[in-house]
Amino acid sequence: MTAVFMGAIPGVTVLARLRASWPVIWTVLVTVGVGTAACAWALRGPLARRSAGLVVLYLWSLLDVGALGALVATNGGERSWYWALFVLTTIFCSVGYPMRGQVAILVATLVTFTVASLVGTPSLHPVSLVWKLGILVAVFAMASFPALELRRRTAAQERARKEADSLSATLARRESWWRSLIEKASDPVLVFDRTWHVTFASPAFENLLGYSAEEAASLDFEALLHPHDVERARDALAGLRSGTHARFTCRLQAKRGSWHDVEVSLVGADGDGDGAFVVNLHDVTERVAVEAELVHQATHDALTGLANRAAFHSALDACASISARTGEAMSILMLDLENFKQVNDTIGHAAGDQLLVEVGRRLLRTLRGADVVARLGGDEFAAILPVGGDEQGAVAAARRVLRTLDEPVELGDRPYWLRGSIGVACTSCSGTSPEKLLQCADRAMYEAKRTGSGWAVYDPRMEGTDAARFSLLGELRRAIPAGELRLEYQPKMSPGLTPIGLEALVRWQHPQRGLLPPAVFLPLAEESGLVRAITGWVIPTALGQLARWVESGWPASVSVNVSAQDLADDQFPARVESWLEEAGVEPSRLTLELTESSAISDYVRGSGTLARLRAVGVRVSLDDFGTGYSSLAYLAQLPLDEVKLDRGFLVAALGAGGFLLRSITDIGHHFGLTVVAEGVETDDVLAQVISCGCDAVQGYVYARPKPADELVALFGQWKRPPSERPPAERGLHGFAPSR
Repeated sequence: MTAVFMGAIPGVTVLARLRASWPVIWTVLVTVGVGTAACAWALRGPLARRSAGLVVLYLWSLLDVGALGALVATNGGERSWYWALFVLTTIFCSVGYPMRGQVAILVATLVTFTVASLVGTPSLHPVSLVWKLGILVAVFAMASFPALELRRRTAAQERARKEADSLSATLARRESWWRSLIEKASDPVLVFDRTWHVTFASPAFENLLGYSAEEAASLDFEALLHPHDVERARDALAGLRSGTHARFTCRLQAKRGSWHDVEVSLVGADGDGDGAFVVNLHDVTERVAVEAELVHQATHDALTGLANRAAFHSALDACASISARTGEAMSILMLDLENFKQVNDTIGHAAGDQLLVEVGRRLLRTLRGADVVARLGGDEFAAILPVGGDEQGAVAAARRVLRTLDEPVELGDRPYWLRGSIGVACTSCSGTSPEKLLQCADRAMYEAKRTGSGWAVYDPRMEGTDAARFSLLGELRRAIPAGELRLEYQPKMSPGLTPIGLEALVRWQHPQRGLLPPAVFLPLAEESGLVRAITGWVIPTALGQLARWVESGWPASVSVNVSAQDLADDQFPARVESWLEEAGVEPSRLTLELTESSAISDYVRGSGTLARLRAVGVRVSLDDFGTGYSSLAYLAQLPLDEVKLDRGFLVAALGAGGFLLRSITDIGHHFGLTVVAEGVETDDVLAQVISCGCDAVQGYVYARPKPADELVALFGQWKRPPSERPPAERGLHGFAPSR
């Protein structure tokens, strides 16, 4: 409409067939000049920053005004009826331009009309001209102010529209951004209402539980919960308010039926608490499994899977507390296997481990599910009977255990029959103190051993009258001067199959019970202080045998075990020096082996004694490394020459490609120590030990402990390659016996 109107005026001018006379030219020039000045004034400042289309509109308007002025000048001046077009132009310009532009066009229109009237009217009537100019101004005023208000409102609406468009675009971008975050997040996000109906599920929900977005929309979140976790989730939801958080762990069932441990974070998403809830799910299945495995390892025996000593004592305290509160009797069964050391000595530690595992299985199969079964260490087992633990029920349980132990165990290619001794202690006869109950069961077990009855119930008359222990102690005191102790020797070999030393192992040739391993009498000797007398017999005897070997041309060395009581004796270094002089043996040929516990029980005194022994020239070895404190700091702090890796520690250290064993060996070499691997049975283990850099090997892969006269015959055979050795010595697989 605007284009038609603005184009009509020049069209009318053409139709009027104007002559290009000087008045017309003068009128046009005046119009252009005035219009240019008006445009320069109108377009200054912020208006100059408008688009180029506004400038074109101004120039076109000036063209219209100039054309109208030319019509007026050639058609009667101020009496021309074309002045009415000036009125229309004024109205149009007042509506179409800002205030400055309106004033500029009005000035150009008034000047042009005045000039055109003067040119076109020879006898100009001033009153008529002024009247017409007033009409132009009045029309401009009446049209301008409503137009300005209209433009203001239109501009406000335009600004509001632009702001709305900008806000809508911003919201769209943010919505797209948040949607992208939710869709790409690894943790699922759910929204459900108070009825547990799922209204939204992110794509990660399908990755976790297998439900697609369409399937999730019809799910009931409560139906996914494990029955044991529903009440916890309801409590969390009931206490949730808008803007608050609730966090708990539960189990959710996947589409295929598997269960996932999930950490749930709930947030109320409304103001009144009756609307939606936003749920974030974090899969913690692996973490829960690792935590459960760590807890299991901390509370269970690694070999048998039974509860360990710590878990047993914790359960004992809890059961004793319940028993004291309810008045219901409870019992403890203490089981110790008979002749278990002989299995290790004759068949090997692997068979012994297999035997312990089978005992654990039989205990679990025989006792009730409510009973706590534990392995306290070695071949010692215990069980807590928290329900029905009166004396009659405990004795019945002990008999069932003994019957199931009577069944043979297949070890290798032959059966082996178990025997055990069980001590029974009940709260009805020994009180409810856990420590007292455990001591009573232990006393009863030794009574069962002494009498050979298989089981015994604790009786207060057993206190302080352990006849079997006192009898054995008296026999041991007599055995030393009577010459009943024996020494057997097990060689330590270099990786090149060269004997580099022997370890002296004490045995007791009992007149009635036969050859007893050290585990039977050495603990009793430690408790009674008789171990110093045994050491006083073992070291001189071993040195005397060593002197005979050296005289026969075999440059051997010998290792002897010492105890914490020996290290606590200030005169022990002097006694060792005296024994060396009497045997005529160089001090460097004697190695004294001590366990970690004996070295650390009195660290200050023990370190001083070891330093004095090394000053004499005797070598010092840390035996059974890996079974006690296993602190690497002691390798640097104690005055040592050698470290012997325990068989159990050796097996564990060979895992992961032998990295741990190689590291321990390197650390030992760093401190200048000789590293010896004990309990090596097979050629495979031997190859791994050698590859990890151990300096010496001791175990059945080379030879079992033997008396001195039987060992001499093997010296020459060890110097030959393995392929030339007799089969009896090339494949002696088994575990080294305990001393």
